[in-house]
Amino acid sequence: MMRKRGFTRIALIFGVLCLVGALGTTASLAKTPPKTPPLKINPIFTYNKADREAHLYACAKQEGSVTFYTSSSATDPSLKPAFQAQYPGVAMNDYVATSPLVTRLETEEDSGHHVFDVYNDAMGNIVRDSKYFQPFFSPYSKLLQPALTSPYYMASNGYILVGVYYNPNLIPTSQVPKTWKQLLEPQFAGKIYMGTDSTAPAFAALLRRTYGTAYYAKLAKQVRVVNVSGRGVADLIEAGTAPMGIDMSSSYYERDHVGNNAPLLLQVLQPTLGQFQASSISKYAPHPCAAMLLVDWLNNPKEGGKVLQSLGNAMPYKSSPPLPFSIPGQLAPAKWTTIYQTSNRMWTGFKIYSQAYGAWTDLYNRFFINGGH
Repeated sequence: MMRKRGFTRIALIFGVLCLVGALGTTASLAKTPPKTPPLKINPIFTYNKADREAHLYACAKQEGSVTFYTSSSATDPSLKPAFQAQYPGVAMNDYVATSPLVTRLETEEDSGHHVFDVYNDAMGNIVRDSKYFQPFFSPYSKLLQPALTSPYYMASNGYILVGVYYNPNLIPTSQVPKTWKQLLEPQFAGKIYMGTDSTAPAFAALLRRTYGTAYYAKLAKQVRVVNVSGRGVADLIEAGTAPMGIDMSSSYYERDHVGNNAPLLLQVLQPTLGQFQASSISKYAPHPCAAMLLVDWLNNPKEGGKVLQSLGNAMPYKSSPPLPFSIPGQLAPAKWTTIYQTSNRMWTGFKIYSQAYGAWTDLYNRFFINGGH
């Protein structure tokens, strides 16, 4: 039943595209622009036979590779080797970045230079529609929470910006802030590090909505912004360069501290900000079969989904808990007050999410980057 609904949604999109084209012919000949070729839908994006995986793999091997644009720091050490081991003959070429990712995609696509096959990044960082992306069907969409899938994207994994990370060799646990308000205490000035991930404006916006504009301005003066990702801030803390950090994924605790005994401890603060990564396929994917194979793999709970969960990610499945692990001595994840970045609660007062994110970015640049000027 779910597969039929997936086809229905895509069929509706195609029908609308055809209808728009038909209506365009009713305009006067003098005002009618040159006709554009009708959108050709590669049948690989709606293939739904029993041999789907084998069919995609055979075609992908002929293509030879897939190009993956992503902000996931787990790509090179974990996702890439696991995918290539499962599908020999299909090489993963990746570009891993945070803030520059969307800019690079838009610049390439707007110039007609089509490079990427699959874009995997935080939901909300770019509009997922027909401008750059291809509608597709995947049998794994039925496993996801309804808000985390559409014909243009499927969420693969999530993370929660959950509190303060710290190095216990630099700051004793007893002295770590236990509330967001305590970040304003004088002894923490210049000791709180924050990266320039694309989540930073939204993370700061959540604290502004919770505690007000005066708190926001004071926090910006306390924080030391460094031009690295949240992953980079974690590395600084583990190296003993930074005492504390905020706007960092909860998955680092599982991956670094639990998995490798790194000096990276976590103090949960409420509320927390949640975000999901979602995969979309390029409208002009150079390797369509490999692109579809990769998206399926990322969302298969026994394949790519298993790899992502093992790294401590929040998962998008209907039955998934907020996190696949707990933190000793901290409030259980099920009791966290987690607000997702794309939730209506975050962008009340704006017509669309992108407007809200633009406003958050302007404020973030003004206060955190430019010192309030």
